[in-house]
Amino acid sequence: HTNGVTANYLVALGPCLYLEIVGPKQGANVQDLGDRASGYSKPNVSGFAFRYNLNGDKESIAKKLQLLLGEFRDGGRIKPDGAELKWRTSQLIGLDLGAGKFPFIINWLTEPHPAQTLPQGQASLVSLTLAGDGVRTLKEVVEEGDLPMVLQPAGRKGIWMQLDTPKGRVILK
Repeated sequence: HTNGVTANYLVALGPCLYLEIVGPKQGANVQDLGDRASGYSKPNVSGFAFRYNLNGDKESIAKKLQLLLGEFRDGGRIKPDGAELKWRTSQLIGLDLGAGKFPFIINWLTEPHPAQTLPQGQASLVSLTLAGDGVRTLKEVVEEGDLPMVLQPAGRKGIWMQLDTPKGRVILK
């Protein structure tokens, strides 16, 4: 990552679906991440994103999705193979999935989608559970995209994933 503190590893869960494992680079000072540092103290599912075209004005997109959006932020990096990745993100406002959780939308500005360049068949997503305040606002997005997501508006806040792997079913929290 461009922050110099974290590195990422991707696992394909489908042609346009992946799990991104993010952790501190060896020798990096995690405290340099500021308020996100606590998210790296133990393994956890710290966020989720879905792909949506963010080329347009924020208000129109927010109205169409019926969601509150944060500022649009452009990002990018050069992969080890020299290919350039570019993206635009927006935080999902009003979703409280618990401390240290970061829900957002991502728009890939370069092709191919990162999951399409990964080995396929290592794992597949069974379900993604989002639990917390405001998750009902995602109902139409989940239904329209036919996403394997469970929206849980009450109870313990958090994000859980069930994956099928060659070694059996795994639950990540």
